[in-house]
Amino acid sequence: MTKLTRYTAGVVTQTHRGRGVTTSTGSTNFDFYTKNITKITKVKEGHVPAGFENRPDLIADLFYNNSTEWWRVMLLNNVPDPFEGFNLHDRILLPD
Repeated sequence: MTKLTRYTAGVVTQTHRGRGVTTSTGSTNFDFYTKNITKITKVKEGHVPAGFENRPDLIADLFYNNSTEWWRVMLLNNVPDPFEGFNLHDRILLPD
């Protein structure tokens, strides 16, 4: 099996806030990747602390000491828009 990453998940064009955006989100390979991510990588559970609401970059920095890992947090929790997800005390899954 080919190792899937966010870069090999396929590309589609979607409309987001009235603009066309090229993304892998919503492609067949992306859907397969997100459904099987717990088989591909280990996962731990956490909760969104106060002050980190709607900030996947801060959540990634808190758990991984690296804010650039924000996409992993969004991907595993199926959050398409960071401004509409990650509410206070939400249970979240974190790639290990």
